[in-house]
Amino acid sequence: MAHPPKATFVSADSYSVLGKIEFPDADGLEQPAWDSQLHRFLLTVPGSPAYVAVIDPRRMRVTKKFIINPTCSASVNGLTLGPFQRMLAVACGTAYIMSAIDGHIISSITQVGGGDEVWYNPGDNRYYVTSLDRTANLGQSLGVIDAATSTWLQNVPAPNIRNIAVYAGNNHIFSGVNAPAAGVRDTTSCVAFGLVGSGCIMVFGHF
Repeated sequence: MAHPPKATFVSADSYSVLGKIEFPDADGLEQPAWDSQLHRFLLTVPGSPAYVAVIDPRRMRVTKKFIINPTCSASVNGLTLGPFQRMLAVACGTAYIMSAIDGHIISSITQVGGGDEVWYNPGDNRYYVTSLDRTANLGQSLGVIDAATSTWLQNVPAPNIRNIAVYAGNNHIFSGVNAPAAGVRDTTSCVAFGLVGSGCIMVFGHF
């Protein structure tokens, strides 16, 4: 990977490059989020320490850095913005609910790991993560978090599940499920639907 990593601004009209921001203190760049209320980008940045960069899209520069966990290593992954200017950010395998105004940590979710990419669904006002269950050793699971109260709701076991996207129109949750390695018995959720050894897109629903 080229160093330093860069965030690139591209015109949605002409697709021309408008500018770039270099991150000399970073080991890479992770999941971005657009803040439609305050018209800015948020971006998780692996570094020492890991942080969320607040980016002004007009001036194309970082205006703030919110340290996620000063005792944490450089590992940082997912980011999504929910209600009340609260964001869910993942660092060192833990999901943190943070203020997008000043960066203070509101709560940390201990019942499920943070995983990789995360999602906020305005249709049901919930955050979703995919990671290891920490309540009863249920393995890889879909973690559900109440965005209104910043508290964990439940884990749904789903072996090999990874990353999610949610359609707010009906609250269906979509996730890729990795195929097992060659010669390894398929224990993924895909098997229940007759898809063995291939991986699949898992769709979850709720009422």
